[in-house]
Amino acid sequence: MPARMDRDFVGRTAELAWLADVADKVRTSQHRTVVVQGPPGIGKSSLIRRFTHGLADFAVLMANGDPSEYELDFGIVDQLLARAPAELRARTPTLGSGALSGASPIAVGSQLLDLFGELQRRSPVAVVVDDIQWADPSSVQALRFLLRRTWSSQLLVVLSTRVDRSGSADPALQQLVHGIPATLQLELSGLDLVDVTDLAKALAGRRLPVSAARRFHSYTGGHPLLLRTMLNEISSQGLSSVDWRSAIPPSVASATRRRFSELPEPSRSLVEAMAVLGGRPLLAQVAEVAGIESAQQALGPALEAGLANWFPEEPACPVTIPHDLQREAVYSTLTPARRSQLHQRAATTVDHVLAWRHRVAAVSSKDELLASQLEQAAGEEAANGNHGTAATFLGWAADLTPWGPRGQKLLLTSMIHLLFSANRGQAKVFYPRAARCAHSRLRSLALGLCELYLTGERGKAEQHLLHAFGTGQPTTVHSWVRGAAAAGLVGISVWRGDTDQALAYSELALSTDGVPAPLRDYVVCLRGVARGRRDGLAAGLEEFGRLSDHPSDISPQDLEALSCRGSLRTLLGLVEEARGDLSEVVRRQEAGAPMLSGITPHCYLAAVQYQLGEWDDSATTMRRAALFSDDDQPAMNEVIRYFVASLVPSARGDWQTAEELVRSAATAAQRVGGPQDLKYAAIAAASLHQARNDYRGMLRALSAVPGLRTHGSSPGGPHEWWSTWWGPLLIDALQATGQPVEAARELATLRERAKGAHPATSTIIRLAAQQAVAEGNLQDAVDLARHGLAGLIEPRPRLAEGQLFHVHGLHLSILGDRAGAAQWLTAAVECFATLSAAPYRERAAADLARLLSATSTPPLAGLTSREQEITLLVRQHLTNREIAAALFVTPKTVEYHLSNIYAKLGITSRRDLGKLR
Repeated sequence: MPARMDRDFVGRTAELAWLADVADKVRTSQHRTVVVQGPPGIGKSSLIRRFTHGLADFAVLMANGDPSEYELDFGIVDQLLARAPAELRARTPTLGSGALSGASPIAVGSQLLDLFGELQRRSPVAVVVDDIQWADPSSVQALRFLLRRTWSSQLLVVLSTRVDRSGSADPALQQLVHGIPATLQLELSGLDLVDVTDLAKALAGRRLPVSAARRFHSYTGGHPLLLRTMLNEISSQGLSSVDWRSAIPPSVASATRRRFSELPEPSRSLVEAMAVLGGRPLLAQVAEVAGIESAQQALGPALEAGLANWFPEEPACPVTIPHDLQREAVYSTLTPARRSQLHQRAATTVDHVLAWRHRVAAVSSKDELLASQLEQAAGEEAANGNHGTAATFLGWAADLTPWGPRGQKLLLTSMIHLLFSANRGQAKVFYPRAARCAHSRLRSLALGLCELYLTGERGKAEQHLLHAFGTGQPTTVHSWVRGAAAAGLVGISVWRGDTDQALAYSELALSTDGVPAPLRDYVVCLRGVARGRRDGLAAGLEEFGRLSDHPSDISPQDLEALSCRGSLRTLLGLVEEARGDLSEVVRRQEAGAPMLSGITPHCYLAAVQYQLGEWDDSATTMRRAALFSDDDQPAMNEVIRYFVASLVPSARGDWQTAEELVRSAATAAQRVGGPQDLKYAAIAAASLHQARNDYRGMLRALSAVPGLRTHGSSPGGPHEWWSTWWGPLLIDALQATGQPVEAARELATLRERAKGAHPATSTIIRLAAQQAVAEGNLQDAVDLARHGLAGLIEPRPRLAEGQLFHVHGLHLSILGDRAGAAQWLTAAVECFATLSAAPYRERAAADLARLLSATSTPPLAGLTSREQEITLLVRQHLTNREIAAALFVTPKTVEYHLSNIYAKLGITSRRDLGKLR
């Protein structure tokens, strides 16, 4: 079990992968030294503990530097020895006696070299020294002697040290590794935004909204220790609920207010005005709001106290409070009268949009005149596509209006506009008040859209939207309400699989004036989905023929349509075009463009990257998607998110992560119950079973989806969506479980569906070859694969290619073509290794090893077991590269062992080795 303090360990994925790669090299007798550097509290020790926890096959010797033990002779060496077996220590005179004080560092280093050599006879060894900047000089000298004499041994040395503010490493470390370059140097910096949200979930039990994550990340720079302190402070206050978007850690609030209270009066007024204005106002503007004359004189103390930043290099000299948390702490100290006064002044110094905020903040009672003005301004903002601003203005207007028909209308309209903004999750805050409004079509629309796009309660959403849709001819006042309700019903019909009804609702929604532009764009997207599921994917793609071929030229009003075009291209196998569409959508979405489809573009982009073999990019895309997986995320995207996120962990053998994601997909799919959701969960489970070589599990997972096993029906229908993903999994499972007749029908359907889908070419070749073998035609299988491989254009390291290489190699070995089989099995091993597809690589390597060991010769005396293996493979005419692939080592390691073999046997070449008997 990891240490208790590391249960909230987050992030550092790339660093752990680099460290794991170094450990793999050590396992193949390649000594490596790693240096981990960073400022105090950045997480060096946590990273090392997490890494060493996974070194189960290593003997791990750990020591920690401590300033109080700097003068203790050989203190670090003594800690390392305490973790070594006593019987091995006893074999060295100085180390065994334990009396190290006063010994020669050279002698101690020499005996350490012998001790580590003995340990390596049992397993690889990892020597870890944390905080080496506090290591005693004697230990540093002994370790330096050791490092300078360690060559091709199974020894991993990990050293961590602090760096000062200038980035300089500690002299002790420089002395230790001088002349011995570190294999890997890790400079740890702060956590990223995704890590911040993950840390909050570990500490407080929930993910942070994106806006809150940005606040804390900005204040701390992602520093893990500061983040933990702040998050623990907030979550430990005993509040029943925390609004993380505005929460201020008590320590930050206290420190800010203390420094603020110590400022002279003019400086306090200046900082107060900055807190009210926000952003980067001009110094003259701040002085006007603060009501002071000598702004520059007042600014000095604020700068010294760290409560202001000044940009004198810019002509207008803007100023700002350094961090939002400080600004909010200062703002919270203002009395109501002072706050009103400053907001009234600020309203006269800003543009008309910001002026509304200050005017509203300055009033302390209902104001129907201001509410009317805000309603008019909201209409203008909505007409320009600024639905977030319109929602804000209408919400203020509702607060300024007495509760009644007009106030309720303002509230409900604000809630609807909010759903089309970047902060749509806030619409749930309005839901209880909206539910208390008098029954009306507008109320039903607001509740129904919130249930559809946020809470995922599709049954309740459909009832409300049907009421908003109504019957008969609507009045002019309610025509946009009916059109918007029809737009919502399009989504429900698509989810249910009723594509004809979806298309009928879409016609009405698109022909009705007043439907918000983002909702119309989403209807266009859903119309393409409905066509794709009813008439085939190509027909769905035709719906977007009007869009430019250049994604960057697409207007913001067509972003949902562009996303759907990218999704359809993904499923049709037009992966390069899909990547262009989806990358542009994701780029704009992460820049703040609101989308009703939520993280769907991220999911499809990650799926494209997975198909192309860009697995690290795929995992990164899904990590970025996690930023949007909070209260703003449509519940309807939950299953596809878990499904796509599970693909890389499954294929790489990260069973714990993959199983958790697959279980989450299954649970969410059962909860929402839609046919597409059930299919996503089934593909996720089948992919995990495939990675584990469990074909019966694959078949069970896919058979649980009603109607998925088409028994060879023609293309089209609700399950054509993602058919080039689930189809190969189903065919694989049918072939492996002895059902060749159904497999043949499904393969024929897949061939028709996958026409023009280049990523599916390798998969179809493989499945066709397997089908030939299942029908008793091994030679046909080999000929099919050989012809298909010859026609592949620029094979790249993708899972599909690796699987084809593997199967073809096995078929060749059965036919007795050992050389050809070795060639293709080696190619499979290398392909899977490039992807880090561990379970696939292990199976291919095992098959290669069995092939190469089928013919053995008597062992040669004096050679180690590893040298015997290499000798056998050389005699079977394998190259160093092929031997390395078979034995999980590098070609350089093979060369090293060959040099030892030649020396022991008194020969000079591979030819001589082949002649020995």
